[in-house]
Amino acid sequence: MWISETVVDQYLQSCSNVIDLARSEAFSQSQMEHITRLPLRQLELNPKVFGRIPMTPSILALFSKITHLHAEQLEIQYLSHFPSFTHLVLSMEVQRKDFIEILEQCPRLKVLMVRVYFHSMRIPEAVGGYESIYGLDDPRVVYLSFSVEASWEMKAKGDRRNACSLAERIVERRLAVARARTLS
Repeated sequence: MWISETVVDQYLQSCSNVIDLARSEAFSQSQMEHITRLPLRQLELNPKVFGRIPMTPSILALFSKITHLHAEQLEIQYLSHFPSFTHLVLSMEVQRKDFIEILEQCPRLKVLMVRVYFHSMRIPEAVGGYESIYGLDDPRVVYLSFSVEASWEMKAKGDRRNACSLAERIVERRLAVARARTLS
């Protein structure tokens, strides 16, 4: 649903407890000022938006608190701006070197979800109960095909069938299986 910039400004001014924000358009300067005061934890950005955000001290302070990031594309150089994130959703094809860099640079990362477009992306084969691509067998990497809009709406309503919750349950199950194998 398209919302005018005036309405976005009004929402950001009047809603002081926003923890999850998705935006496909660039933020205005006044919107950025309001956003830096929010207790945001989850952020979904279009790559065009990300490149236009001025990396001021207040923005960097905000980004340091973000735990969940969903980006259609992400240049690895931006990872250092998000030291707290535990969940990363990428809607892009990820190369081996990028996987390695993401997993190395993000020590708190619990879930790395790659949104699969069946018509254009190579889907990894299941190995050892979870996906393996480029020889990297990491239980935190989950490939899912989902509607961003439907998943976001489900999450907003508290429905645990949203993509992020599903990915969390997949990773938890994989880790439990790995622990059980270690104990036996």
